[in-house]
Amino acid sequence: KENMPPGEMNEPQPKLINKVASTLSEKEAMDLASKRYSSLLCFPLATNSSTAATIYAITSSLSDRDTDALESLCKVLKANKVNIKIMKEFQPNKTMLCITSTSTGSPSKTNQTSSHINVVVSKTRTSKVMRSALAGIPIVTPAWMNECLKHSRIVSPAEKLFVNTLPMKRAAVVSDNDKSHKDELQLECFGVAKYAAKIQRAQSKGIIAKGLLHGVGVMMCGSWKMIPTPMKKDLKVLLQEAGATSITSASVMSRALANIASDGSEFERVVFLCDDSECNKSCGISEGLLKEVEAAIDSGTIGEGVVLAVNFNWLFDCISCAAILTSKIYQPIAPRAKELWRLTSIEE
Repeated sequence: KENMPPGEMNEPQPKLINKVASTLSEKEAMDLASKRYSSLLCFPLATNSSTAATIYAITSSLSDRDTDALESLCKVLKANKVNIKIMKEFQPNKTMLCITSTSTGSPSKTNQTSSHINVVVSKTRTSKVMRSALAGIPIVTPAWMNECLKHSRIVSPAEKLFVNTLPMKRAAVVSDNDKSHKDELQLECFGVAKYAAKIQRAQSKGIIAKGLLHGVGVMMCGSWKMIPTPMKKDLKVLLQEAGATSITSASVMSRALANIASDGSEFERVVFLCDDSECNKSCGISEGLLKEVEAAIDSGTIGEGVVLAVNFNWLFDCISCAAILTSKIYQPIAPRAKELWRLTSIEE
């Protein structure tokens, strides 16, 4: 499964187009996330039924020690009529809990933001962890298991007991005197909490929360279109669960571009999601499609940021940030894909 540890500290940083729960402060996001997590974990235990409650959980990147602790916890809770059933894969609308290890560091040189809320970062960014974040279910730490063992029951995950941030491909560098870098840290932090907060807030209003990529059409470009791979499967699932609409061919993308130019599109933006193909023949972007985008941009019928051409790492970092990022640092490799990236990159 995809696992993206932070990259080089001196690399350029991602920029923002829009984000999830943008009107919430960090504290509000954390408070709403905590409320959602408590309801998800405690509701099955709140009944007076004589039958055992079941919590369906997945694990990701646990150490042998943490795995032993989980086995002990399952035994202790079973004696109290609570079953934790470990699933091999994430299942939408069924998986209730993700348990994963945390990073020894944080996304930056500090482990707190300006709001003095601790940044709890997952050790890895696997498909399981990203899908759990998108679904707004609690991603708890080994420390949470220890608290449950200490009290011999399921405890509501407090602030330091659940992951609120996913690692990114490129970690932010924060200077005390550099506001732009501080802003990048704020962008990077609390993505996990923001998903849960958005879902919790929507449910309190009796509505369904829209996904991060709602209104975004995505065309997967490159060799994985023809060759099934685990990466392709993960990407398709993540795109679907983030709310994106799949654009299945160049002809469909061409129609989408024409509709955007005429203000009749179902999409707010479209994305060419590129693999690591190095030549034009396998990059999945035709010369005609490139010229069509170029003509639309030159004529002014397609606005800035409406068309993005990016390497697939863009998707993982968008999920980490709970934000739609610009294409600036996600340059594809193939010459034609790179030219499309150049045409559509936002000037900053």
